[in-house]
Amino acid sequence: MENKIHDIQDELLISILIPTYNRPEKTLRAVYSALQQNYSHIEVIVTDNSDNDQTKNLLESIISDKRLRYYKNETNIGLLNNWKKALGLAKGAYIKILFSDDWMDSSFCKDAFFQFQINPSVTAVFSNVLLRTYEKDIILYSFNKTQTFALEDYLENLIFKSNLSLSPGNFIFRSEAIQFKEFYYNDDLNMQVNNTGAGADILLVLSSLIQKNTIAIGLPFFYSFFESKDDSVTLNKWPLVSAVYNKCLYEFVQESDISNKIALSKTLSERVNGKQYRKNSARKFLKELNTRFNPFFK
Repeated sequence: MENKIHDIQDELLISILIPTYNRPEKTLRAVYSALQQNYSHIEVIVTDNSDNDQTKNLLESIISDKRLRYYKNETNIGLLNNWKKALGLAKGAYIKILFSDDWMDSSFCKDAFFQFQINPSVTAVFSNVLLRTYEKDIILYSFNKTQTFALEDYLENLIFKSNLSLSPGNFIFRSEAIQFKEFYYNDDLNMQVNNTGAGADILLVLSSLIQKNTIAIGLPFFYSFFESKDDSVTLNKWPLVSAVYNKCLYEFVQESDISNKIALSKTLSERVNGKQYRKNSARKFLKELNTRFNPFFK
């Protein structure tokens, strides 16, 4: 099922969306990084699923900025519905999803807008990513020059080289391209997708990027910052998250009309049905990252 849930109201505006749940201090950090953008045409929308008013009280006590719009859900509407609510409230021609435990560099919106203006066929702009753990900061995804990716190139890099991000938190999209594409599995897997967002996040990215032939521009700057600590889904549920990611990628490739479909499907099928990915733990995953990527800070 595909849903376009956003109507463009302002051709210059970038809507920065921060869905959150019980993370008052981290949400404040995300909001600050959004409001400190050196691109002036922004709105910041917080949709709060929290079971208390801590985030609401903290934001109201510290921030007085008309660009910030805060919405507290009366009941917990679920992770995916909270994302959709934020998207439905956005007014901009461009969408930046900023998860509440992430933050971004002050130049991301300005540089992304420039790329959209000079590249009318581009659907999205993304950047290098720095992952913060307890031990050090890790260069998670990195390239040294501005690059343009067609869908086949993006998928090959994502699946075979693992050197591109699959999180919507690292992208700024044209809002007209935003799509929610959902696949349905057994009840247990559906429940885990709804609870963690795993799978739904990469399907949002891929379903949005597939809209045009020239799909994405990668900027060679560290504009996106992720955190992996105690409350991180990636850290605590990596075996599940990895399995869901590979299953969603497999289903997406199977439904796509791309030239490298057979090779991608074969690799993903082996991952979905194999033992290697099911056995990986989050701690092993982070250890592998430390080995594969040069640490930004020792």
